Amino acid sequence: EGLGAPKLISTALDVLGDIEGNDGNPAIALKYYRRALEFDQRVQDEASQASTLHEIGRELAKLEQYDEAIQMHRLGLEIRVRLKRENEQALSHYYLAETYRLSGDYGAALGESNAAMPLGRNRDTMIVVLIELAQDQQFANLPGPALRSYNKALALSKEEGDKPNEAVVY
Repeated sequence: EGLGAPKLISTALDVLGDIEGNDGNPAIALKYYRRALEFDQRVQDEASQASTLHEIGRELAKLEQYDEAIQMHRLGLEIRVRLKRENEQALSHYYLAETYRLSGDYGAALGESNAAMPLGRNRDTMIVVLIELAQDQQFANLPGPALRSYNKALALSKEEGDKPNEAVVY
């Protein structure tokens, strides 16, 4: 096992987790992500740990294990705050918002989406965050703000020529 082997193994396990998660197998994806996290911890790669914690959280949410999912997302956010990665912190808040919305806690989802807004540092992140914010506003019965958020996301998508995100907004 060479110096880079744990990182390569972690990456491979993450990819396998992605494949299983996208294929509708969250329980199997979780096994891969948890193993990947062990390797990320072994090489002390905190940035990868944060990403993997969020992947674990998303798979737990698919299994409706919302409390544990939120705990994973909070751990990921803590790491990103410590690393001072604001754009990634925005994504952490997005994952929290997504999980709260799925759990039916629309107030908490809206709070997390609002927390993400000032942290987004690139267009792609802002589009994703604005779409989540709009969904949360919609669920919180705030149609005017939801429409404004969707329109902002659409405008950013059109500026970038981002057809996939533009289609999501429509």
